[in-house]
Amino acid sequence: MTPDYRILSLGLQDNRGEEVIALNLQLMHYIVVEEHVLSPGGNISSSTLAGHALQDAVLMLSLLAAWPTRRFYKRLLLLAGAVPVLLLVEMLDIPLMLLGSMDDLILSRVAPDASSFLVYWMHFLDGGGRLALSIVGALLVVVFGRLWFSSPAMPRQNVL
Repeated sequence: MTPDYRILSLGLQDNRGEEVIALNLQLMHYIVVEEHVLSPGGNISSSTLAGHALQDAVLMLSLLAAWPTRRFYKRLLLLAGAVPVLLLVEMLDIPLMLLGSMDDLILSRVAPDASSFLVYWMHFLDGGGRLALSIVGALLVVVFGRLWFSSPAMPRQNVL
């Protein structure tokens, strides 16, 4: 995920009755954060609700399942085409959320006035960006489906 850290653990944990995806890292190199030097060996943890990972899939697949199509097999093709897009959405969500949470923790301790792209991304996701990513992902699947069904190899009447 980042060359400055070694992953100690990544997985599901129970946090006071809530299931979370927890990431524990160890700093591998000296890094400088706003004129503060962080030495190797320090451990840092971040987590996000496991439901966040499911939220993307539920919204995206629900939108595609409800998308109006003329044929049932086209709906199935849309749902199958959602898999790679859903993986991309998840990669933009959970790993970057965990790294943003970690950056936020580090910056709040050594440079409270500083921020980073990952912290902005984390706040974007928490402020509705996660839903927006899922909706955009579903719409991309529909657009690619329309392009595929309207290709010269496909008859014109088979457009979604």
